Amino acid sequence: MTPVTVQDRFKEYLPDQRDYFDLQVTEDWPAFLSREWDQARRFEVARLMRCVQPATILDVGCGCGFHDAEMARYPFVRRVDAIDYSPKSIEKAEAHYGHPKVRRTVADLVEFEPETPYDLVVSFQVIEHTEDADDFVRQCLRCCRPGGHVAIFTVNRMRPYNRRRARHGKEPELEDPMHKREFTIGELEEIGERNGLVPLRRIVYAAEGPRIPRFLALWAGFLFSGLATRLGAIYAKPE
Repeated sequence: MTPVTVQDRFKEYLPDQRDYFDLQVTEDWPAFLSREWDQARRFEVARLMRCVQPATILDVGCGCGFHDAEMARYPFVRRVDAIDYSPKSIEKAEAHYGHPKVRRTVADLVEFEPETPYDLVVSFQVIEHTEDADDFVRQCLRCCRPGGHVAIFTVNRMRPYNRRRARHGKEPELEDPMHKREFTIGELEEIGERNGLVPLRRIVYAAEGPRIPRFLALWAGFLFSGLATRLGAIYAKPE
């Protein structure tokens, strides 16, 4: 019998999801320790660090903390500050992915006041959960120094499954009921532009399909954009 996960129990979108993530990271913690997920998270960080070399980073919605520790491994990174409004997520991150360069805090982005603006403000799979994507981008911009960068990674709304639905006249489906909205790479870049950012680099990656081996899936989506299930936009903040 397949065990019932926290995600299985929550079928309706919640504007405030901190209790949901507290439960998920506690009850379903083994799911966060997937080898395939680790490969995807390393891939995201590696693609990002090929484009920018920040000394200071703010990770918004850091979750279990894997990305923070991975970014901290790069020698040019001096400090990674990470925030999440889920206390249990911060607790798990500190227990499992501690790093001397990483400082984590329980905080909501809208209330967070940085000591100094960051070279890079980044979020991994967060914007799709937010009520107001434009406000989320503006809050990221607020924490970034002039001349710095903002990077947002998220789900590709027009992944192959939804492209097939579109060919049959059907609306796209959300990947997760906790997602408010999913985006195409063009839509993600437009949100950045209308809130004062300059699109610098787009990243599409990961693929789905029974004929695509798991070890090739990340690169298949990267090399063939029509297969991509994930995407990222890197923006520059004007001086």
